[in-house]
Order: sequence, then C-alpha cells, then structure tokens
Amino acid sequence: IGAALITAYANAGGKNPQGEPLDKDAALVELKKRSLQVPGGTCGFWGTCGAATSAGQAMSILNGSTPMKIEPWAQCQRLTSIILGRLADVGGPRCCKRTGYTAVLTAVPFINETLGSSMTLPSEVTCSFFQRNAECRRKDCPFFPGANDDVRRAFLPEKQEQIFSFQQKERDEPPMWKHGGSFFKKGCKYATGGMMQLAALQTFFSIRHCLLKDNNLLLNVLLIGVLQANETFPQHRDFRMVLQ
Repeated sequence: IGAALITAYANAGGKNPQGEPLDKDAALVELKKRSLQVPGGTCGFWGTCGAATSAGQAMSILNGSTPMKIEPWAQCQRLTSIILGRLADVGGPRCCKRTGYTAVLTAVPFINETLGSSMTLPSEVTCSFFQRNAECRRKDCPFFPGANDDVRRAFLPEKQEQIFSFQQKERDEPPMWKHGGSFFKKGCKYATGGMMQLAALQTFFSIRHCLLKDNNLLLNVLLIGVLQANETFPQHRDFRMVLQ
C-alpha cells in the first residue's frame, strides 16, 4: 500500500518536505526498511491493520514526520486512524484486498488535501480476487461484485469527503473522534467479531492523540481505553473498569 502511494505521489509531481521533487527510489528504499519491521497478523493481534500502518509509513516519509515533529506527526496519526475506523466499519475477518482498497481510497484524498498533490482514483473499485479467499464476506463487502446496495452506500458515498473532514483547522468544532464514533456505530451491523472492536479502540487512541495539546499520552491512552472497553463490553457490568 505504502509503495503504491509513494509511487503515485511521485508520478503526480509530488514534492518532498523541502519542496523539491520527491526522490521516489530513496523513498521506496526507506519504506521497505520500515515495512520489514511489521509482522503479519497485526490486524487481529495488535488491533492495527498492516494496510493502515503502511499508509502511515508512506505519509511519514512524504511529510518528513518524526517522533519529535508536531503537525507532520499529527497528520500520520490522523490518516492511520481514519483508515482503521473505516476498516472497523466493515469488520473482519482479515482480507488484505479489502483493507488495501480501503487504505488507498482513504489515503489518496487525504494526502492530496494535506500535501497539495493531485493523485487520482478510479470511479469504481471492484474486487476480482474473492474466489481465492475462503473467508470472503461476499455481498457484505463493499468491493464484492454485486455487493448489497446498503453496504456499498454506507461505505462508499458519492463523495469521500462526506465522511471525514481531514483537516482539523477549527479547534472549537466537535472533536473528530465523536464523528468517527457515530459512523463506527452506524457500520456495526456489517461488522463481525473482536477485530472490529480492536480496530475501533486503536482508532480512538490515534484520533484522540492527534488532537491533544499536552504530552501526557500515557494517561490519555488509559482514559480512552477504559471508556471504550466499558462501552464495547457493557454486558460485563460486574467487571467494569473505574478510573480514580
């Protein structure tokens, strides 16, 4: 995913953080080095899909993000969190084609708006690999040929920007994670199992972090984790976590 995004960005005349033409080959070498550190199965075991991680790696290379940057760091968190939220809306089980399509369809308009590039997307994306995946969701996947109309409409509105406002320019507006939460709930009926819950939890962590104005990330991770765990598992009322 990250390699496709970097290649498309460079081919569309994208610039590096210094405003010069992007060195595509060097960017791809750096992406490969970072990608090799990500094991398989992170979607189910870590709660963050490799497609979102790869898009975030590409974004960090394109905008020059490091752990010490301010806005570039936030842009990377924002992109991966939006992708994870959309993956959670559809739910598991794992399908690298479904998550890959979702990551690209989300990342391209985000990068275009954030970095001023001009990448384009096809008018429609239809999967041709479903016969090779025994766990394919078939008509419950928005990319399946002949997918249910309500699934496709919920996931692929006519204009991608109807779902998300990528730039949080007005800080007095409702936080993005509230909007993401409502969209997450709307998509729950199409989702399955704990994979959705893991992705949703990771999404809320990432989106909340990109809106913080202080550095107390550990406390905020704990706070959001407790709130989301209590909401996700309301049936376990005898074991609800409490913050002191």
